[in-house]
Amino acid sequence: LPTYTVLTHAHWDHSYGLWATATISLCGKKTWDKINEMTKWEWTEEAMNHRLQTGEEIPFCHENILKEYAGLNEIHVVTPDISFDKELTLHLGNVTVRAIETENPHEEDGVLIAVDDLLILGDSSSPDYYHLNEKYDRTRLASYLAQLNTYKGYRLVHSHIDEILPLKQYIRMVEENASETGYVQ
Repeated sequence: LPTYTVLTHAHWDHSYGLWATATISLCGKKTWDKINEMTKWEWTEEAMNHRLQTGEEIPFCHENILKEYAGLNEIHVVTPDISFDKELTLHLGNVTVRAIETENPHEEDGVLIAVDDLLILGDSSSPDYYHLNEKYDRTRLASYLAQLNTYKGYRLVHSHIDEILPLKQYIRMVEENASETGYVQ
C-alpha cells in the first residue's frame, strides 16, 4: 500500500476521498488553505444550494457531487497532513518524487508531481470551470505550456485521460482542446 498521497488541487473530485486513505497526505499551501475552508462547509441541500447561489460552487460540480454521493452525510472533507510552499522533494529509496506548485489554466492551486520521467498533472491543463465558464485564459495557458516544455523527455499523465502521452503530443492535444473550447480575455 502507498505511504503518501499528494493532492494536485482542491477540487472535490481530487480531495474529498482523502479521509478514506491510510496515508500521509501532502499538498501545496494554496490547496491546503482551500480544503481547510471546505472542512467548515455544511453538507445539507440548503447549504449546497446557498453555495451554488453565491457562486462558491458551480452547477457542474454541484450536480456531479449529488450524482457521486448517495447521501450528503457520506461527504467528509479533511485537511491534508502536510502542506508545502513552492516545492517539496521526497527521497523514497529508489525513487525521488518532486511536488511543484504551479499556476495553470485550470485552477490557482495546482501541483505537478514528477516521478522519474513521469509528470502527473492532475487537471492542470483543463479549462477553468470556476472562473471562466469552462474556457481558457490565454496568458495562463501560454505560461503553463512554457513550463511544461521544460520537462523534455517526460511522459505526461492527466487525471481524466486514460493514456500516458509524450510531452509534444500532450501539448498539441491541449492546444487543440483550447482552440475548440475557447479563450476568455
